[in-house]
Amino acid sequence: MLCIKNRLIKAYFGEVPGTVKKDKLKSLDIKYFLVPFSVLFMLFLIVTYLTVNKRIEKKYSDFEREAISITESYSYALVYSHDAHIIINDLLEEKLTVAIQAISMIEDKHDDDALTMIGDRFYIDEIYLYNSEGEIIYSKGGKYLGWKASEGHPVHNFMKSNLRFLIEDIRRDTESDNYLKYAYLKNDDGTFIQIGILADTIQSFIRRFEYFELVESISNKSDAIDVMFLSNDFEIIAGNKTSYGNIIEDEKIRKQMSRGERYSQKTILGDQDVFQVYVPVFHDGEIHGILSLIWSTDELDTEVKEIIIDGAILFIAVIIIVGIIMYYAYRKDKSNIRIAYYDKLTGLPNSDYLAEYLDEEIKNSGNRKKAILLLNCKDFKTLNMTYGFNYGNNILIQVANRVKELIEPKDKLF
Repeated sequence: MLCIKNRLIKAYFGEVPGTVKKDKLKSLDIKYFLVPFSVLFMLFLIVTYLTVNKRIEKKYSDFEREAISITESYSYALVYSHDAHIIINDLLEEKLTVAIQAISMIEDKHDDDALTMIGDRFYIDEIYLYNSEGEIIYSKGGKYLGWKASEGHPVHNFMKSNLRFLIEDIRRDTESDNYLKYAYLKNDDGTFIQIGILADTIQSFIRRFEYFELVESISNKSDAIDVMFLSNDFEIIAGNKTSYGNIIEDEKIRKQMSRGERYSQKTILGDQDVFQVYVPVFHDGEIHGILSLIWSTDELDTEVKEIIIDGAILFIAVIIIVGIIMYYAYRKDKSNIRIAYYDKLTGLPNSDYLAEYLDEEIKNSGNRKKAILLLNCKDFKTLNMTYGFNYGNNILIQVANRVKELIEPKDKLF
């Protein structure tokens, strides 16, 4: 170490392993200014996350409260419609039973035109006569003649069963993709009859009891994009967008609803992110069905984006302000250190720095040997008086620079 002050150059030499500690200007590490930035950034992320989470939870909670409120306000009407649906379903099954038995007793039925006339008379949408091999030989309107049921098909299953008569729940037809409720009657010779009523026809009956109008009314009076009513068997009885007759297979929903508890979930419907709420409808302590409302999360996603963007703008503004403050603080701190610990003329560490440095070295030296060398410029006063102080200052600067070139990198000059 070397310091030139009052014409005195002090050099410190010692057996110090590795490099000497950084000087005070270099020890003013930028990390002390990066840490506050990192803390601010982490705080921004945490606050933004908590804000977004709180907003999402509040919105979902609002969805649930609205679903419960709608269910309570419409509970009597829903129960009435649900009971009406059960009655209508029983009447339809009774109608199918009577119709298929009546068709089986008509002698002049082995003709497509005759089956069409019979279907129109009994308000039956589909009539098929099968041979014992499960092949359609006659049908209403001549549809699907020659079609044969494959193994595993509901028609094939009935043909191979020991049942004489069967009424199915509403299902999707494999050929037309329409939803129908089918009934079957098997003859003694193995041939059998299949008749069906379209789900749309069934819905038209139910509409007379204002069931679908009720669901549509709920949809119009809320922000929900879809409203469904499910039976206790988790079959969709009515829905303004969802296909009639579908069965909810999700075990979580079925388990929760079976306990009479509401259930909500964020899911994807088609290509759209939605929030869906299932609320059981109670009457006299019994569950009479399940009301499900579906809301789009587009509005919520927009709000979340706005929160993030506003937060980012605020964060950037804070960072800029704090950054400016820290930059000037850094500059000021660096300037103060230079004034306090460095010689203005040579730029070398001064005697105050040397005193602190030696105190630290003595404390941490252990048994290692070290040395201090003092370099004194003789007759420097005469030089100043003869050539002036500026000339003397230049000599000091040159001496300092030349000594720095001579010493080892591990040594420090004061």
